[in-house]
Amino acid sequence: MYEVGEQAGKDLVSYWDASQFYCGSSLHPLWYYFTFLFPILVVLPYATSYLTERANGSSILLISKMGVKQYFLSKIVVCFIGSFLIIMIPFLINYIFCQVTFPHTNNAMFAYYGVEGYDGILTGTYYGLRVQNIEIPFLKLYLNHPTLYYILYIFLLSLLSGIFGVIILCFSLLIRKGKIFLFLPLFLLLRGMNVLTRYSEMHAGSNPLSPLTIESAMYKEGPEYICYNLLEYVVPFGERGQNTIYLSIAIVVIVVFCVICTIFAIKKEMHHLQGE
Repeated sequence: MYEVGEQAGKDLVSYWDASQFYCGSSLHPLWYYFTFLFPILVVLPYATSYLTERANGSSILLISKMGVKQYFLSKIVVCFIGSFLIIMIPFLINYIFCQVTFPHTNNAMFAYYGVEGYDGILTGTYYGLRVQNIEIPFLKLYLNHPTLYYILYIFLLSLLSGIFGVIILCFSLLIRKGKIFLFLPLFLLLRGMNVLTRYSEMHAGSNPLSPLTIESAMYKEGPEYICYNLLEYVVPFGERGQNTIYLSIAIVVIVVFCVICTIFAIKKEMHHLQGE
């Protein structure tokens, strides 16, 4: 509805392609506001369930029937599915509505189709900073199967939402009370990632292959630009500073954190049941 109002009365040749109206793209104006809403959406589906069950006493009944390990593992699985679906369903519906509402013009938000620089932006030759991977991720998929490209990123965004939901649930296993505090960790984490990203951008070296850098004589030595905001890794046309080493380290840290929290909660609950 937002885009129907924005595009009303415009010439057809100036329309973006239908896929570009999808609000889950980092290029879309509404994406900025969604980044502030995202930490709340992740917590709402199921991440607060453990604290709720402890407060009303139902956790003891469930554990007595299921066992401690099965109780916590099932909560992690259900939390992941709930946090996954709260993003997957509405964003997929949004993409489908965009496909049936707007025309396919091949125009992108960053450039009209066929103009100078369109290819350079996709391949990264017009990008000014030194990065590990200069072209947009999954470029061949975008060029040959754009629908699958967007569906892939809807899945990745939903996957990250599910992972963040599990992280918040595991965090709740540590604090044991105070639901309001569950809304802070993810928000602060994303803000911290943005600060690190901006710092890396300011101190990064220039892309030696960029004609823009050469023509303006603005080339400078420096380290690679690394995007630390994980949200940029799961949206179409995210930041070019996506780094596989950083992503691998982030995955390992997340897994280790969730495992430690789960083991801690299982042991603490078993000691509680034994009266220790």
